[in-house]
This record gives sequence, C-alpha cells and structure tokens, in this order.
Amino acid sequence: MNREKRGATPFFLSFNQLTYSVNNRRIINIENYETEFSHILLIKGKVGSGKTTLLKILSDILIPSSGNFSLKCKNDFRKIFIHSFPYFNFITGRVQDEVNLLSSDSIEYNLNLDKNIDEYSGGELKKMSILMSINAGYNLILADEPFNMLDDFEIENLKNTIIESSKNACFIITTHEDLLDDYSDNIIWLENGNIC
Repeated sequence: MNREKRGATPFFLSFNQLTYSVNNRRIINIENYETEFSHILLIKGKVGSGKTTLLKILSDILIPSSGNFSLKCKNDFRKIFIHSFPYFNFITGRVQDEVNLLSSDSIEYNLNLDKNIDEYSGGELKKMSILMSINAGYNLILADEPFNMLDDFEIENLKNTIIESSKNACFIITTHEDLLDDYSDNIIWLENGNIC
C-alpha cells in the first residue's frame, strides 16, 4: 500500500472453516483466515478461482454450506453488492428514477440523468452505482469485477472514483487487474476456492 492512512475505522474480516459447494463440487474452502482493512480490500485470482462466489457470500446473497465468516466494524455499517454487469444494479429503466428512489440527488454525477439506462456506457453506470450507494448511506461497497468490459478511459475514470470514494466508504473488490493494488489495505489471493 503506497498511501498514508487516514485514520478510518477498520473492518475486521475472519473466516472459520467456510465452505460453499454446488452439486457436491466444492467452490470455496477457507479454513481459518483473518484480515482487516480501512479503505479497500481486494479479492484476486484467476477466472474460476471463486472470487465472485466469495463476494456473494460476504454480501449475504449466498449462504455457506458449512462454517462461517465474521465482518465487523466498531461503527454501524450497511453493505451493498454491485454486480459486474452494470444493468443489473438498476431497478427502473431511468437513472433519474433511481436517484429519486434512493434520495441521492445531492451529489454531482457530471452526467445527464434524464436518460434511459441503456443510453449510458458501462463505466458511467458503474460509477453511478457506487456514488448512489454511498449517498444512500451504504458504507461498505462489495464490487464484483468493476473494470470488466470497460475501455481504458472508463477504467481510469472508475479507478479514480473508487479511490476518491474510499474516503467515505470501504470497498471489497474482486478483480484480476492490478489497478488498485497500490491503493489497497490488503489483498486476499484465491486459488481453487482456497486462500493462498
């Protein structure tokens, strides 16, 4: 990590004999592991290593087959999962409706919000998902492969949004990219569902 700490309240993450299986095939198998982070925690590994499955477990979307995990912070926190396919992060067909639903119209998006969802690029939607979530009171963002399917300009823009937003919220991010390594507090490396 090449940045100075800002004194944020840390999150503590621990796993105890955590497994997740589908059709008798074990996808996640973490015995005992502990880490902490105050801004950005990365979950990295090759395609098929179990990154998204683990993130969905941490988001309470999936229930472990056995064992458990603990995610704690001294302060109250609300967490939200941001899907890698950006259109899945929106309920309605228009961004302005989403902003109104979340009462998050007090932040600057630098975009025309009066368009249909499919009129925005993937990078714009991912950026808006993060900003709307934080403004709606979520202070732990679990983002699955945020840089997937983005061009170089959108990648740099989203990277800067995440770094700047990590002053106001914490992130757990799955990625196979090295873009945020220097900004992360810790990195969990997965291989075949195991932390290595």
